[in-house]
Amino acid sequence: GYPPKKDFPIIGAYKEAKMYLSEKIPPHPDWDNVMAAFDAPERLLCNDDITMISNAKDLEDYEEDYETPELFSKLEGFNFLFVGVFVGGNLKHLPQIITVFKRISGVNLIIAGYGSKAGIVERMANENKNIHFIGPLVPDDIPKWTRSVDATLRLGDVENINSKYSTANIFFSSLAAGRPLLCNDDNVSGHIVKTKETGFAVPFGDWITFDKTIRYMRDNPDEAKRRGSNGKKLAVEKHNWAINEKRLHALYDRVILNR
Repeated sequence: GYPPKKDFPIIGAYKEAKMYLSEKIPPHPDWDNVMAAFDAPERLLCNDDITMISNAKDLEDYEEDYETPELFSKLEGFNFLFVGVFVGGNLKHLPQIITVFKRISGVNLIIAGYGSKAGIVERMANENKNIHFIGPLVPDDIPKWTRSVDATLRLGDVENINSKYSTANIFFSSLAAGRPLLCNDDNVSGHIVKTKETGFAVPFGDWITFDKTIRYMRDNPDEAKRRGSNGKKLAVEKHNWAINEKRLHALYDRVILNR
């Protein structure tokens, strides 16, 4: 969504919490704990002491009939979807991403998003025949665009602690859609992708490996599909909104009983 105005009361509390967490959270995730939490049985994720809610997606949104966007009738090759918010320093690495994609034949990069720098992104895209900027996507359109591509793309800046620890929306969208995610391996999402083989993970800033991985995915679509299917299995078995909904109901029931 859009950030609240600067004088919005919650901003002060947010900044205080962010400062506290920045001091308390280790600079590097403990990968064993990351996977233990991701694979934890339900009794550890929803009980009297803790309720874990993720931004997992509603599988019904990713399984209903949909109409493929018209853009795809004009595209040939292996298609990637990149969704972002283009403000401030968020564009820092996008020019390099575009530089890599524009020199690889048989692939297309579809960029979606909004923000004060969206016009810059659109101009960069228009300079290259295999880069396509489609502007902002409303949440209801994310499922059909994710399902229409062959893979998704997410590179999170490792200098940002939130990027290291958070699981991006596109991570769960990719699982629900059964599409492989190409991401960096030094954050939580990337470590899960690498461990569970739900996509491909590369070191952040290693543009040579990034280039080679895009070419590998283009030349090995069956392997890309296999990894996407691995993600879909995880979404169906555990990482979906229906399970989160049950956890929320259980949490509300406990709150009411303990009043």
